[in-house]
Amino acid sequence: WAQTSRKELNRMANELTAHSISITGKGTFKDEFVTCGGVSLNSVNTKTMESKSVPGLFFAGEILDIDGITGG
Repeated sequence: WAQTSRKELNRMANELTAHSISITGKGTFKDEFVTCGGVSLNSVNTKTMESKSVPGLFFAGEILDIDGITGG
């Protein structure tokens, strides 16, 4: 990445943000679930969401090892 030109970074950013996705409905499963696995809650201060082993590193969302029904 250090050798990637600003022009190329801008091109990639435009590619990633210019696309539109249409949602047409829910999947065929009864309930959808988040992806399982991730950062163990034992390694996170759950009051601040900060890593216990790397100060200044915070976690949220599906990066954490939490499973739950999302409803699609």
